[in-house]
Amino acid sequence: DSVVLVGHSLGGMLTRYAYMHALGAFTLSDRRDWADAVERVVLFASLNRGIDVSVHRRWWLPTVAWLARVLPSSRHWLAHDVLRASSFVTNLRIAWLRAINSMERPPVMVQFLGEGDDLVREEDSRDIETFATGTQELVPGATHSDLIRLDKAPDPDARFALIAAAFTRPRPDHVPRQGNPAKRLVIVLHG
Repeated sequence: DSVVLVGHSLGGMLTRYAYMHALGAFTLSDRRDWADAVERVVLFASLNRGIDVSVHRRWWLPTVAWLARVLPSSRHWLAHDVLRASSFVTNLRIAWLRAINSMERPPVMVQFLGEGDDLVREEDSRDIETFATGTQELVPGATHSDLIRLDKAPDPDARFALIAAAFTRPRPDHVPRQGNPAKRLVIVLHG
């Protein structure tokens, strides 16, 4: 009767992709009944805009990104798809914005982000704030990898309460349709 989608990091991106497929956002023949039962989407440091290798300090990322862009056979690698401005990321973002903003009753959506996250930044998750039922929550003392771990939290009870609220907070009775009064949408792609 009720579906809650949850994903962390790459899992958040794949969760959104599966949901868009189930809504028929890419191909109507992919439409699935369970998509209508989605009440909440809870994402933990989801790679919403893809990975920008120019700002991340992981030593191996630039090499993997270069290989993914240069080698023709790498077009089927996951590493290629998760890079910022890849066609996968761009198409998913457009489908996500279009589908959610056209819904009569969009799901409650929460994006958690650790204040110390070195892979996903606040501006990477601004898409979620464009939805009437979307919020972004900063988690104090959390990094990308330990965001979901209470045992690593400086205040485990406070972190648990923040996360639990995303699953238990009542849905607003009336959610105004956002609508987009803009006549032109400009998407800037990197690379």
